[in-house]
Amino acid sequence: MNGAEPAARPRTIPVLLVTGFLGSGKTTFLRQLMRRQAGRRFVYLVNDFSALDVDAQLLGEGGGDILSIPGGSIFCRCLVTEFMGALQRIADTLDTPATPVEGVVVEASGMADPRAAGDLLRETGLEERFRLAGVVALVDPASFHKLLHTLPAVRAQIDTADLALVNKADLHDEAALARTEAALRALRPDLLIRRCTRAEVAVEPFTGECRALRITGELAACRNPDYLAATARFRLGQVCDPDAVLACLADAAPILLRAKGFVPVANGLAQVEWTLGGAHQAPASPKTRFGALSMIARGDAQEQLDILVRTLDNL
Repeated sequence: MNGAEPAARPRTIPVLLVTGFLGSGKTTFLRQLMRRQAGRRFVYLVNDFSALDVDAQLLGEGGGDILSIPGGSIFCRCLVTEFMGALQRIADTLDTPATPVEGVVVEASGMADPRAAGDLLRETGLEERFRLAGVVALVDPASFHKLLHTLPAVRAQIDTADLALVNKADLHDEAALARTEAALRALRPDLLIRRCTRAEVAVEPFTGECRALRITGELAACRNPDYLAATARFRLGQVCDPDAVLACLADAAPILLRAKGFVPVANGLAQVEWTLGGAHQAPASPKTRFGALSMIARGDAQEQLDILVRTLDNL
């Protein structure tokens, strides 16, 4: 009889999944988390629905290990293999005895339906190396009520969440915040809800029991009929007025759901964001590598989206 000790089971790396519809504040939440947890070894895996790595560009300013998966949802059939491969690379190459990874923070695309998250780890065997430790959903009171009744992914994100952050609390009165919280409780009476401003909230990212492990779901189709994506790329030497860009986006509000990116201006690039809840512009980091806008629109608005891209090209 062999008396050798059985091989020790590898430790599991906790995973925090961050969800929330377009413009709710997910990237800001990650930036705040990176700042608060600057002394810890976290890997940030960023999933952008568009082909542009806008969020990865923004997060790259904060340092840390950042992996990017653009061009769809990590919970759709087209990107799930890439998502699982990214987790495997983290386990095989980044998590070492000398520099162990303390946790992985996954920013899912705003259109993601995360109900398959727990099943993915089990079915791929990655639960041997990773454990889903929590799901945080960001909520913008300005757009939540409209989107809840038109886009199924919003309800799915709330269904899997352990914590809902009602973000941008400084921009809404008490009645609007209370209405949003009441809608969340109607969906999930047991949901933990907290208000925050600029996604600033002190949370320990990898504690507690994860609800998503008790939920099963199907991977989404590669092409979601609810959404369209497009990119406006600015010409070399082109100079734009960010206010004119935002005005153009606002005119497209009936069909547009989200726009973000970097606009060329006289002294470099300006970061531009537009959502159903408002607009924002600021100087871009000198490290920003491209001038382009990523846009998400309703799935039935291809013609209007094409017109919007042409209009931006001619500004």
